[in-house]
Amino acid sequence: MKQPTQEEFDLALFDLVREMYDNNPADILTVPGVYEIMAEYLNNEVLERIEEEQAEDMEEATWITIFEDEQGQRWISDSDDKEILADSESDLTESDVFYSETEGYIHSDGTPIMTK
Repeated sequence: MKQPTQEEFDLALFDLVREMYDNNPADILTVPGVYEIMAEYLNNEVLERIEEEQAEDMEEATWITIFEDEQGQRWISDSDDKEILADSESDLTESDVFYSETEGYIHSDGTPIMTK
């Protein structure tokens, strides 16, 4: 066998990779070393995408009201529905909490809020 040219090698490599990973391109990240290279190479784009997704989640959220009743119990409300706050979360303010249809009541840092 004669030594292939770089172009011949590259074409054969591209074909082989396409055959192996065409159904699920993300599988290529399981090849040792590829994840690290791609994570480094796409770092800024990945962080921008995550930031955009988080901003979209915040835009879709319904901001809620926290109020205290006559007995001193703190409540969380997003409209007519009210839920009593768990004691450990009783120091929350309205700016700390929003309601997401997929996640329920969430702290502004993304962590869930426990209700009773």
